[in-house]
Amino acid sequence: MLSAAILLSLSAVGAQAANRSDLHQRNLNQLQQQYRSLSATQGIAATAHRRHEQFMGADASNTLLMRSTRADRGVRNYRYD
Repeated sequence: MLSAAILLSLSAVGAQAANRSDLHQRNLNQLQQQYRSLSATQGIAATAHRRHEQFMGADASNTLLMRSTRADRGVRNYRYD
């Protein structure tokens, strides 16, 4: 029973990783335009991770899990899984 649960959890992680997009390859101008359009119709999200999801164009099946946040010289940096 335990081995089946482990196998299931490992396959779920692999499926999640397959849905990740390489943000470094995305067109920044296009992302900004999509975010402006979305925030004009839906409003700006209240939390940082929701705003970042809006900016990336994440749909209801994709969410960001904030791992950590750090402020350095007045700039906030966020790390997500």
